[in-house]
Amino acid sequence: MSRWLERWRSLAGGPRLALAVEADALAWTAPDDAGPALGWPPGTTPDWEALCARLVAPAGARRGAALAVSVADHWCRWWCVEPSTGAARLADLQAAAAARFEARFGGSAGDWAIDADWRAGAGFVAAGLPRALLLALRQLAAERGWRLTRVAPASVAAYALHRHAAGTAWRCAAAPTHAIAWYAPAGRPAALMQAWYDAPPGEAELAAQLRRLALVEGIEAPRTAAVADVSLRAPLAWPPALRDAARHGRPWPLPAPVAAMEPA
Repeated sequence: MSRWLERWRSLAGGPRLALAVEADALAWTAPDDAGPALGWPPGTTPDWEALCARLVAPAGARRGAALAVSVADHWCRWWCVEPSTGAARLADLQAAAAARFEARFGGSAGDWAIDADWRAGAGFVAAGLPRALLLALRQLAAERGWRLTRVAPASVAAYALHRHAAGTAWRCAAAPTHAIAWYAPAGRPAALMQAWYDAPPGEAELAAQLRRLALVEGIEAPRTAAVADVSLRAPLAWPPALRDAARHGRPWPLPAPVAAMEPA
């Protein structure tokens, strides 16, 4: 595993408290007897600091407890970075990642906490979380006396698991409102896609988006893909073929594209 993935996933001593930042709710996932989720209207961004201040600690949560936070990819941004020839310093790679972020998503990269598997001379994947969210979580931990041991996007585990998946260069991780897919021949990322949904995608919709990404990037069209469910609480309502592929670790065979109708 790369040092970047290890940083995202590391847990000092294992989590005593686990918190999920979902697309429209802040909810404890451990311990099991924690209080109710704090929600907000779908499609809006909450005041992270005020939201964390309202969070009720689980019964028995003690000062010094380790806190691990998983963040739905709804709030995360993923992208591929191809550093220029000669970029060798960490500052050069960070500048390349920030420039690519602003070109891809707009806005200022300074509003995002960006991390990556910084590699000179090769492409790499970068991920960003809203800086306001990260600061609010740090403040929450400091005020409650907890140790914030991890804040990680939900798809990090899927990326680590599938980046060297056998039998296919395509990987896809999905949650109820979001999916991320990447093309990584020989484990090296070459293209990446994010998509947001009102409802979980079906096979045909997901397959069409992967083929569209391949067409835009000028890379091989996908025939199979490794898939993972990265829902933070309730399992995703997958179509049977996707569910079975994710459950058993088998490549998902994409359905054939729908042929265009011939004119009468």
